[in-house]
Amino acid sequence: MLRSLIIVAAVVLLLSVIGVVLSRRWSTTAWSSRVLLLVCGPIDGVLSMLMLNWLGASALTAAVGGLLLGIMSMLFVQPMLLPQRLLVWRLARENMLRRKRQSVLMISGLIIASAIITSSMVVGDSLDKTVGLEVQAAWGETDLLISGRNPTTGVSVAFDEDLGERFWDALTGDAVLSSGLEGRQFGVASSVSLSAENGLAEPSISMFARNASVDDAAVWAAISPSSNLRYSDLVAVNRGAETPSVVLNSVAAETLEVGQGDVLEVGAFVTRDGERVRTTTDVAVFAVVANEGQGAMAGTRSPAVFTDLLTA
Repeated sequence: MLRSLIIVAAVVLLLSVIGVVLSRRWSTTAWSSRVLLLVCGPIDGVLSMLMLNWLGASALTAAVGGLLLGIMSMLFVQPMLLPQRLLVWRLARENMLRRKRQSVLMISGLIIASAIITSSMVVGDSLDKTVGLEVQAAWGETDLLISGRNPTTGVSVAFDEDLGERFWDALTGDAVLSSGLEGRQFGVASSVSLSAENGLAEPSISMFARNASVDDAAVWAAISPSSNLRYSDLVAVNRGAETPSVVLNSVAAETLEVGQGDVLEVGAFVTRDGERVRTTTDVAVFAVVANEGQGAMAGTRSPAVFTDLLTA
């Protein structure tokens, strides 16, 4: 960021110096005017770049915008302080009045070209921001995901949790790697079908199950940050319960038109004796949470269901 600011300021300052030198009025210009001619453009360019960066524009867009606005500031300041530059502006105005059609065509072309360039930058920044927010919401504090698939069938491979614990112990025992580790989590991510008693159903909804005791370390956000609902709460509810309980995010609840206490049928494919078998079971909705924290692991606008790892 600092390097970009210096580059923008240096480029605009160089253009300001060239403009003043070519005007051949440097020796007859007052010192106050000299300072304004040299610093107005670079200062406006830097301030514009900082504002664009604060508004969330990408580094490239902020740099280009700051450079253009700095040059525009320089071009507007020079006619105010240099009579020779003011004469050029007056000649340009008179030429526009004499050749109205050509002026209209030229200005229209410049406007269209500027609109195309600006819109492409705006759309690009909007997409980058949207994708970035979705990724951040879905992954949270996760930096590294270890998973596997069977190369023959393409089915996800389930790791034994003891293997994960041994791997974590090996990492924390390493003097180099341990300093960069903040936490770990064990869990299952799969797709299930949900059917409600009102007849509504979803054939594919993301299901997430996590280790409750590890989740209590609070390295990751809660399933519901507002109520601090965590997987340990699901473990307590499901302990000894005949009907397992799950948590739905708000998108899933709205899609199925269900709420707390409703019963759903969950269907999933599992591997038994080398074959894929579909199983179904009834679950109760323990809570409906907003798509925030771990409640947004499927995305801020995607349905998801959550339960603890023991129940899954």
